[in-house]
Amino acid sequence: MHEFNNYSLLNKRLGGISMPGKHKIKGLDIEWLGHATVKIYTERPVYIDPFSEVVSAKDTKTCLIVSTHPHGDHFEPDAINALSSEETEIAVTTGTDTRPLQSP
Repeated sequence: MHEFNNYSLLNKRLGGISMPGKHKIKGLDIEWLGHATVKIYTERPVYIDPFSEVVSAKDTKTCLIVSTHPHGDHFEPDAINALSSEETEIAVTTGTDTRPLQSP
């Protein structure tokens, strides 16, 4: 589990994302799944703020999940647990109650 206090990396605009779907930005395939959930395609995808209303059962287990803050639609244990494996790293803001997360 990683905690962070600096939002500067996450607050930079991705630019050009105005609707759900896959977009190529600076050589990366990035997909806005809806609400605040973003999927970055790498060998194993990276998810930012996974939310169960937009993450589906067919989504691949991930190596990294970033939660930008502890509101339920940005830090949702059910969605995080569904996408997690033993190798998954989870980055959360300082003070986030991570007790609802399952240990894979």
